[in-house]
Amino acid sequence: VHSVTHVSPWIGRVFRLQFLVIFSFAAVNKLYPGWLSGDYLRTNLGSKSDRWLVGSLLVKPWFQQFIGISGIAFDALVFPALMWRRTRLIAVAGLVLFNLFNSLVFRIGIFPYMVLGWLVFFFEDRIPGAKSNGERRVLHQPWVRPAVVSFLVVQIFLPLRHHLIPGDVNWTEDGHRMSWRMMLRTKRGKLGLAARSDEKERTWAVPLHEFLSPVQRRKVATNPEFLAQFVRDVEQHYRDEEGIDDLQLKVSYSAVSLNGAEPAPLYDGSVDLCDESWHPSLQRESWVLPRPAH
Repeated sequence: VHSVTHVSPWIGRVFRLQFLVIFSFAAVNKLYPGWLSGDYLRTNLGSKSDRWLVGSLLVKPWFQQFIGISGIAFDALVFPALMWRRTRLIAVAGLVLFNLFNSLVFRIGIFPYMVLGWLVFFFEDRIPGAKSNGERRVLHQPWVRPAVVSFLVVQIFLPLRHHLIPGDVNWTEDGHRMSWRMMLRTKRGKLGLAARSDEKERTWAVPLHEFLSPVQRRKVATNPEFLAQFVRDVEQHYRDEEGIDDLQLKVSYSAVSLNGAEPAPLYDGSVDLCDESWHPSLQRESWVLPRPAH
């Protein structure tokens, strides 16, 4: 049985470029007032004193300032440190500590461990310069290079698209997905929904607690995309359970705090949400209110 103990070097290079994209955006995205002022870290870390081992440190202002500065420096420098043989092991040790800290404190799922798995691509793929016949055939396929270039262009464009949409991406969420804006803002909010059916001559408050868990209610209150999805579910529920085909849904109460700031309405209460939707593209959602000036 023939076993393969290496990957073609060009595959490793693509993964390394993807790593560069992620951490470059992670560093650049932190250069915004919410991070630089410490508001995000103060709000987020201040509520995590119960974390095992590091909880007492997280609430200390000097440690929050250290995380703010070191986070930018680490994201900006880790890729060149991994590429340079002399600093590679130091960078690997830093990545292990960095990602275990993120997993423990922020609880962001599989991502920290995926990054650690990525480290395999920063070591020798195989003997430098050696190319198998199979690799030569792949690299000479006319579609390979355009496909790789197109992939990387998309990876660079998607995180930048929010600059084409008016408003603060941290507030409106327009262009937030797939932009590597991780762990940059904390939003807390409350929401009330009022329903109306002219056919049934009935107006009532939607009992959110019957549809959503506490975590889901917080997400719906602070993220327009989730609210748009929830509205479709509510429409379907009242259509199937009560035969209401002319449902109108409006926000009766909205208050959202971004990074500990004074709460403000996120949604326009005069708009029937059943007539609206979420467009994950370059479109500004008219039913999402802009962030108030401070």
